[in-house]
Amino acid sequence: MSSGTKSTAVGSESDYELLVELHCERSLVSDVRKISFTSTPTTIQEIKEKVEECCSVPVCVQTVYYHSELLLDDCVLSTLYMRSGDSIKVTFPERGECDKVKEVTQWLTAVIPLLRLCQYADETMLEGLNSRNISILVNEEKASLMSRELFYPWNNKVKSVNCSHFVYLNGVDLLVTFHKHAIELRRSNDCQFARYLSTYFEVICSQTVANFAVDFACRRILFRGEGLEQCIQSFLIKPADDESLLFNHAYSIVDVALYAVCK
Repeated sequence: MSSGTKSTAVGSESDYELLVELHCERSLVSDVRKISFTSTPTTIQEIKEKVEECCSVPVCVQTVYYHSELLLDDCVLSTLYMRSGDSIKVTFPERGECDKVKEVTQWLTAVIPLLRLCQYADETMLEGLNSRNISILVNEEKASLMSRELFYPWNNKVKSVNCSHFVYLNGVDLLVTFHKHAIELRRSNDCQFARYLSTYFEVICSQTVANFAVDFACRRILFRGEGLEQCIQSFLIKPADDESLLFNHAYSIVDVALYAVCK
């Protein structure tokens, strides 16, 4: 840590504060933040969650040291005799885009039940979906964030941290479930709007997988479950009116196939 580095206070005013030395392993830059807690934390996990909230460093990539001792998430502060005003060191590979990753996982959580509902709805029922549900389903901002921005460009440290954070928040299971219901929608409902939705969502899933699975570790996590099966099922996609969707889908699915054989 450079001499003369000033600490910055972050968080709510409270009687319990910690001085956190944040050390980025990629840039070798350190800075100190004074982090305040609304209540006294009991475990290192709680401290990590506060650091994530205040400093955009996901819990899953933080390594915490106190008096040069590595601390595990379930360490209880009382056993360490850690007190308000003490200093800890947090190392991490790079900061991530925590808010964006959470936005995507929250959107997936909200859209999966609606997608399941659409599987057996007729045209009239689909047209009867209120504007709020439609805005959740067809959300271009969230779809673009997940399929294009969150994990791309490849071999970028921030995007790699996003991948780790996505896995930590159960994003892979959500993505696989989302993809599965998009395929089921195509199989079970032949009305025009359902066909559009299924194609739209399968393209989003394929693009997301193509970007997320560039890293070997991410590819292994995704394909050891049902992720590969869903991508193979998407080869059977029916023709759609939107040729650009199909082109993007075909491009992404070829990438996924190449990843699969190279895993």
